[in-house]
Amino acid sequence: MKEMQSEVQSEKIFGSTLDCIATNDNLYKLAVAGENCIKVYNLSTWKELKNEKIVLPKNIGKVTKMEWSQNGQLLVASTSNGHLIGYTTSIPFVFAEHLQLAAVLTSFTEVQIYNLDVR
Repeated sequence: MKEMQSEVQSEKIFGSTLDCIATNDNLYKLAVAGENCIKVYNLSTWKELKNEKIVLPKNIGKVTKMEWSQNGQLLVASTSNGHLIGYTTSIPFVFAEHLQLAAVLTSFTEVQIYNLDVR
């Protein structure tokens, strides 16, 4: 039982408060909310994925709960001020083509159209 008492990893993430955490076992990621942001960590290396940091609006309140979708593409958070916000953490590559046109999903609300007729 000694293994249960041994610390595996320790990290000071925020200067003051840590409000909420959520893990995604499929992606091996940890989302940590506090100080008006959500930081994402790789659980293999315990390194912050700085390009995935989400800065929250100041008037939104503190994060009270977070959940990842099973595939890890969405992170949803609820706040003390009654906000429910969803963040795209990865966008699946989705495209369609017709004749010389191609459409590529660039976010959940945006599609880019490309003309492939290069002359």
